[in-house]
Amino acid sequence: MADTEPQVWIPSRVWFEFLWRRLSTLVKMQKALYEREPAPENYGVVSGLIAYLMQSVIFTPLIIRSYVRESLALLRFKSNMDRHGMFFLHELDVKQDPCLPEILPMDDVEVCRILGTKLRKRRNRPFTREDEDDEIQFPIGRTPTWKEVKHTLKEQPWVLLERYQMPAELEGYDLAPQGSPEHDAMRLFKLFTSHIWVTLNGTRQAEDVLLTPQSLRESLECWSLEFGWARLENCRVIPCNAGLKGAIPGKRDLAFTDRRAVYFPDQDVELRDTWALLAEEPGYIWQYREMVQERDSEEDVESLQDCLGIILSYCQCLPNSYRTPNGSGKPWKEAGEEVEMVSNPRYYKLEAIGNVSNPKAKARRGPLHRGKHETRSKLLEMEGYAAPEVERARKLQTRLRRMIEKRRSGQAKNKRVPPRRKMKQAEEDNEEENENLDSNNGDQDSELEEEEEEEEEEEDKSEEDELDQSDED
Repeated sequence: MADTEPQVWIPSRVWFEFLWRRLSTLVKMQKALYEREPAPENYGVVSGLIAYLMQSVIFTPLIIRSYVRESLALLRFKSNMDRHGMFFLHELDVKQDPCLPEILPMDDVEVCRILGTKLRKRRNRPFTREDEDDEIQFPIGRTPTWKEVKHTLKEQPWVLLERYQMPAELEGYDLAPQGSPEHDAMRLFKLFTSHIWVTLNGTRQAEDVLLTPQSLRESLECWSLEFGWARLENCRVIPCNAGLKGAIPGKRDLAFTDRRAVYFPDQDVELRDTWALLAEEPGYIWQYREMVQERDSEEDVESLQDCLGIILSYCQCLPNSYRTPNGSGKPWKEAGEEVEMVSNPRYYKLEAIGNVSNPKAKARRGPLHRGKHETRSKLLEMEGYAAPEVERARKLQTRLRRMIEKRRSGQAKNKRVPPRRKMKQAEEDNEEENENLDSNNGDQDSELEEEEEEEEEEEDKSEEDELDQSDED
């Protein structure tokens, strides 16, 4: 059997789809690194590794940069390929810093030269801080402004939102007996998750694969920030002010619990557009209304609706769905080319919304140079003097200066020397004034001369007229 060299034949559609999935995943990973703020300190090293893996999908790269070769060695690339024939980056997380712990933690001079960038210096940070726990629990402060909350959710939502975990309050829903409100609510929510994601165009998703969650845990994970950020090609997380304390601008948003009426409308509510399709068989709204009609009492209906509201209240994100009074609307909404996801304030890392921005963000830096006393003390310490001796010398010098100042007479202290006027400037000012006077006088003289000439011409003309009149007589 070993000498026959068996071959496995697979359809070209399967093979090229496999190659496309590898390439699209690597492209999305590189895009996430490019859009991250701040950029990782080993951005060039990770980008070189991703570029090598993208080339390896089609062919074996012949030219490998030194830092890429070093990264492959640290990741034991060759030994994994020789043994398993595959290679995975299990510890890669573009949201963490470093995003891949096993490789070089920072771009060196060679990497920066190849990329055409400057070497970034690592900023010094203290090892211990008094407010270290607060910064972990409240990354943007206990009471950030609403503007800061919106900006953080738009740029780095994972900073403000907690990592999603299955709430303990919903653990018993999967074990609820069949026919109970909890069991029916769980079944409806699984259908809701699958059908809402189906309505989104496949071009807006990284993978156009039908979602079929098998449990309530899997359904809730489909509405987590991590899943939505990876599933959507362009995702924009927007805030929700429902239930928050503090200075909330504008009107209150609809709470996640109250969104049950949007996603699970009653029988008498008219629906249009995409909502009408979901209200037809086998849509989840149609199945919800069938369950409501099968209920024996209003109490059973309210119990089912309460269970659905509780499940929705623990979703970390939901589409920015809307429905007008006449029943039209869409389950998904976009801003530009970004699909909007509303975040649940239950998972915000804050206590309340404040009016004042985080003071740490606007803290004034200290002066560039040390003070005179501190500089003088440091210079003496560098000469070998101990700190107590330096302090005594500084105090003695201050005492002597005060004694000298005290011995001066009151007249000497209060004597004021008037400021000296600059001679050159004074001479220039005098010359300018004289020129102005001369010009004014010259103008006045010329005007007088013109007036005299005009008077003489008028007198000569009058005399000529008199002579002509006498000749005629």
